[in-house]
Amino acid sequence: MSCAHHPSISLLEAFAKGELSACWSVPIAAHTEFCSKCRNLVHSLESALALSELGGDEFSLPEEIGFDFDLDSIMSLPQQEKPTLEGQASDSVVEVNGQRILVPRVIRHCYKDSLNWSPALNKLSFASLGAESESRLYLIHIGAGATVPQHSHRGNELTLVLDGQYTDAMGEYNTGDFVQLGANHSHSPQTAANEGCLVVSMVDAPLHFTEGWSRLINPLSQLFFR
Repeated sequence: MSCAHHPSISLLEAFAKGELSACWSVPIAAHTEFCSKCRNLVHSLESALALSELGGDEFSLPEEIGFDFDLDSIMSLPQQEKPTLEGQASDSVVEVNGQRILVPRVIRHCYKDSLNWSPALNKLSFASLGAESESRLYLIHIGAGATVPQHSHRGNELTLVLDGQYTDAMGEYNTGDFVQLGANHSHSPQTAANEGCLVVSMVDAPLHFTEGWSRLINPLSQLFFR
């Protein structure tokens, strides 16, 4: 099945080369468990890299790997069905707010026994999966009918939708979709009235809330990066 939003080719190439940190790698690896297209591309990139190492040649993208390199075409693929995790172990489950949600194996490997969920804003809760240098990795659950206040990104954010759906001014994101935002992006994610959303997000700088009362919590967002 196809997801509608994917990592960039350059990001997948860096992932295949092992150039990314663990916090950056987890959302990409999780996306490949949903998306057969990106999974096949990563396998092809890894094979091309291995051949270049054996032959002593400079690495280059393979010319024929059965994947459309037109990124605009990839990003506009229709979301016809909800992607599923094929052959997933039944113990790869996250429990949050009374729900048991099947997640990619790489997510389950990020913690040992249980998650420590903390409430944040209205209908929002999060659990830390790890940190390294300036990067932080979180599971975030947004309850049904919730809106995350408008905020900008002072650094990078990689987000993968693990279950459910959210929308913002830039689009609609469903299970398996991958979103990369930078310092020039600002948005306010919202969930549907009847369905919440679980995401895994990597951030390498604090968020900055830009509207209303939420601006008062900006000093608190710095605490995650101490």
